[in-house]
Amino acid sequence: KTLVGQTPTPLSLLSLTQQRTVRGKNANVYTAIGGNGMTQLGRMGSGRPMERMREIDWLEARFAEAVMLYRQNMPKVPFTQAGIDGLRPVLQNVVDVGLARAVLGPLATSTSGQTSIITLPRIGDVSSADKALGNLPSVAITVQLAGSIVTMVGCRAKPLVPFDTST
Repeated sequence: KTLVGQTPTPLSLLSLTQQRTVRGKNANVYTAIGGNGMTQLGRMGSGRPMERMREIDWLEARFAEAVMLYRQNMPKVPFTQAGIDGLRPVLQNVVDVGLARAVLGPLATSTSGQTSIITLPRIGDVSSADKALGNLPSVAITVQLAGSIVTMVGCRAKPLVPFDTST
């Protein structure tokens, strides 16, 4: 990822010990690769890959936007089973966009390529207190983050055409 206003440090200026220290602290370096500035090593302080956090943030923002648009485009969302069921295609659309953008992949536990499990409560299972407050509890969306390939272990590049060293 290019960082505006930052100058990348050539990775060659960091010793192997310094690079290992950065990895050990779950830090990142900003280096130039092919003339482009890129963050490297991709971990947050917690050890979680940065890419995963971007995927989670993207997903949460898109779900919130979709539900807000659903509410804005209706005179009101009735607290009925039909109102609750109307959320399912809204949430599924976000999942579909996530799949198209490679933010999500098929569920790892699915043998049929299932991409999500969206669980919405039945109206009879919602307490009167939640109904009075307009709270819809027990909404659960199970998805699989696609993640990203960061390194390739054991990969050796081979030219498609052998180099001509005779000239």
